[in-house]
Amino acid sequence: MSDAATSQRAERKLFPPTLACDCPPPVRGAASDKGRIPKYQFGWLVNSFTLLRCRDPNGFYTDIGDLESEALIPEWWQKYGSSLSRTYRPRFHHRTDCQVFICLGSNKDQHSIDTVLKLDQNVLVHTYSDFLNLPLPEPQWYRLPIPYDAAAVVEALKRVPV
Repeated sequence: MSDAATSQRAERKLFPPTLACDCPPPVRGAASDKGRIPKYQFGWLVNSFTLLRCRDPNGFYTDIGDLESEALIPEWWQKYGSSLSRTYRPRFHHRTDCQVFICLGSNKDQHSIDTVLKLDQNVLVHTYSDFLNLPLPEPQWYRLPIPYDAAAVVEALKRVPV
């Protein structure tokens, strides 16, 4: 690994792994006293097995990608496409086999940050909790890359029906 890559990884660790929804990070790449601002994304980190179980209790879907493309996205547009702006639409990022990040924005530029700040947090939490059949807290800003949590994987697998 190059010295520059090692330095970037070390710098990234100086920034908090999560930030509250009302405390957005500065624009990615901007200089700070800790180094360059890393990439953050705004949304929820959800366990895929929990999402599958809550959204598909009959077990029709075995893969979160199929659930997303065949059920979640079409259903989102049917239920909310005409009532909520496009900024509320879900973007599912598959982090690992057991983690899905529901992304609503990032700190790539000031416009992106401002768009997130204009979202009504109550509408977000209520809409997504209802839509996913999953109680959700307020979304957060997550520093990327999100670390792999092996303990969470083991815990989630214990709860998956066999």
